Amino acid sequence: MLDTVPTIMRDAQHKHDAMKHLPRASWFRWACDDPRHLERFGWRLERSRTFMDAGPELVRCMPWLLRTLIRWFWWLPIRNIHGYKLNRFVTAQRDY
Repeated sequence: MLDTVPTIMRDAQHKHDAMKHLPRASWFRWACDDPRHLERFGWRLERSRTFMDAGPELVRCMPWLLRTLIRWFWWLPIRNIHGYKLNRFVTAQRDY
């Protein structure tokens, strides 16, 4: 499992209210606009999901603004929400 953030999110994190309170050492240092690009390391992308794909049990735990966006404004091209992904990769097993 690996989460990825898009370039636009990494480059704008200094503007995010929550990030301003965290040490820079905890900020995103790299970006990945398409998780399939990581397959070049020998990983196979099995599944990739965004907040927009969350099930109802997870949505209930989200802040009200995010819940509202997911429920009523899913059609908006909100790059940060669509770009932040949780990915499941399968790695090759090797016999040593």
